[in-house]
Amino acid sequence: MTLTVDQQKLIEGNNIVVLATANKYGQPRAVLVEVNVVQGNKIVVTDNQMNITSQNIVENPLVSLLAFNKDYSSFLRISGRAMHYTDQSHIDWAASLETNKNWEPKGVVEIIIDNVEESR
Repeated sequence: MTLTVDQQKLIEGNNIVVLATANKYGQPRAVLVEVNVVQGNKIVVTDNQMNITSQNIVENPLVSLLAFNKDYSSFLRISGRAMHYTDQSHIDWAASLETNKNWEPKGVVEIIIDNVEESR
């Protein structure tokens, strides 16, 4: 599923979102992450501090994102499947981003969007 232009603008306007994962037993975890790229049916975030979250993605790729505008008057609930990449080419790409200038990325999470619910 591809985001509309307005949905993409909402994420890019406030690029901090909640990423929810669950481990292989279904135990949930929610963390704040910064979105690096929104393109087509993909959302990309950098793994700078994810430990349990990255392990959850490996065990169970089903994730949910909650994105909201700055005054919280509208939000998107996005469901999808995530892949966690730790190869050097992905880490180098993440390290090259301006938003990561003070971080040492450990990996990249790519989320393929399956469903979007919008509320205003």
